[in-house]
Amino acid sequence: MTGLLRYDATHDCFLFEDPNSGSMYPVVWPTGTVAAGGAIGVTVSSGRTFRVGDAVRGGGGYLQVASAWGIADARNIGDAGDVAVFNPTETFEPQG
Repeated sequence: MTGLLRYDATHDCFLFEDPNSGSMYPVVWPTGTVAAGGAIGVTVSSGRTFRVGDAVRGGGGYLQVASAWGIADARNIGDAGDVAVFNPTETFEPQG
């Protein structure tokens, strides 16, 4: 998947924007991903930090797992209840 990291302050969650369609999806990051210090963003297990607005590339897909994973507001903030789910062992790269 390739897209832009976004943040929805109303729902306090990160979104993944598909640059081709403009569609926004809540994000499920792999284990080891934490909130970035000093700015809104995430630091993945490799230590690389992505901030809101950064382009991100990594393997994964869009799944209809919002209700199964307790992402109750996904219908309001994502497209059709889909969630961007990165592969558990993914290595992220900057894109752009």
